[in-house]
Amino acid sequence: MAAKSSKYWEDRIAAGTWKTYNSLEEKNRELLEFYVDASEQVKKELYLIAEKYSKDGVLSLSDMHKQNRLTNLNRKFQDIIEDLGHKAEKSAKKNMQDGFRAVYENTAVSMGNEDFSMPNKKLMEKLLNEPWRGDSFSGRLWKNQKKLAVGLNELFLTGLQQGKTATEIAVSLHNFMGQGFNECHRLVRTETMHYLNDATMQRYKDAGTKYVQIWAAEDERTCVECSKYHGKIYSIDKCPHVPFHPNCRCTIVPVTDEKMIVEYEKKNNIKKDIEKKGDSDIINPSIAKAGTGVTVIRSLGNIKEDIITKEFGQIQTDEIIVTEERENHIKKRHPEDFELFKKYGDKAVTDPDYIIRDGKHEGTVFMVMKLPNTNLNVVVRIALESDGSGLKNSVMTFYRIRERNLKKLIEKNTDLLGKDAVLYKKE
Repeated sequence: MAAKSSKYWEDRIAAGTWKTYNSLEEKNRELLEFYVDASEQVKKELYLIAEKYSKDGVLSLSDMHKQNRLTNLNRKFQDIIEDLGHKAEKSAKKNMQDGFRAVYENTAVSMGNEDFSMPNKKLMEKLLNEPWRGDSFSGRLWKNQKKLAVGLNELFLTGLQQGKTATEIAVSLHNFMGQGFNECHRLVRTETMHYLNDATMQRYKDAGTKYVQIWAAEDERTCVECSKYHGKIYSIDKCPHVPFHPNCRCTIVPVTDEKMIVEYEKKNNIKKDIEKKGDSDIINPSIAKAGTGVTVIRSLGNIKEDIITKEFGQIQTDEIIVTEERENHIKKRHPEDFELFKKYGDKAVTDPDYIIRDGKHEGTVFMVMKLPNTNLNVVVRIALESDGSGLKNSVMTFYRIRERNLKKLIEKNTDLLGKDAVLYKKE
């Protein structure tokens, strides 16, 4: 990837994350409605029992202890708060997952990877439920709900002991519910920012990014803590959890400027590892060689040799294979697509609907198979005559590609090549 400045990534990735965060803040207004409804239910239960047993609007503690009235009312309050918790959790998680997808896509496209697979639902849920700074979103939410339920019952009991009227107690309970909303809203905002940052980090890892940078939203609301971390570079596996505090808007951008990377590695005495081929989806494509210790899992069949030779000249073989290392790569990077590869991989390369030349990587093509609801894309490195002897055409990676991204893939590579990138299209 070409070197880009931090400001470049702020304008594209950080700005996109903040935009998504702000749009989710609008959706989170639903939380207020949940709390208002719950507060009304609490008040209703209180007034129902006051109507039956109060004298001059005052409930006595002794009357409330009769026939388990106090216990039953406490249980009703708990049920209302538990139902409120489920609604808040369901709504917040849905909004967060929508935000995760939006941020992951924006990050991928901003980094030039328009052809990507969205992380599967299992991974997204794992990240959402993963504890950070001591607890998970659900853990914190339900601690708040327990605190709210206990607080309501304590307030009610105190009101009884002090001889307050039902109306006075109702006002106290309503105000306490308002405090509960503020705590829940603050929690959801903070957890949302954390989850959106998880989305960017997941995309960086999927793209093979090695270093990242903390990026604060620099304005009048930026605190000293965030300013202290702003611009700091970290190895991707050692980046601290962001956000740093409630309502924090810090996010994470990739470091791709070679100068910055060299300075960071020198300062931290990091010896640069030799880059392994095939660490990212279509970076440093390699081809399999017989007898070199690379295990060939299976032959997928024979590619359309006439189409390939017309574009690239003589090739070493028309056979195409997939290695164990590449299958593991597909399974790790695109787990939701792996079963599709096992089912359709051979047909996708032997009878594709499209063959598209990669304008960025030498001797590489995209073999696309259309299905009713999606498209399958197999990235293949062709064994050219100029590559040396004993090589085989090899699958590099495989993933689903949406129709609009397929069109973008064709347009992008046509621009790179200066000619039509489509080598073959099934009639």
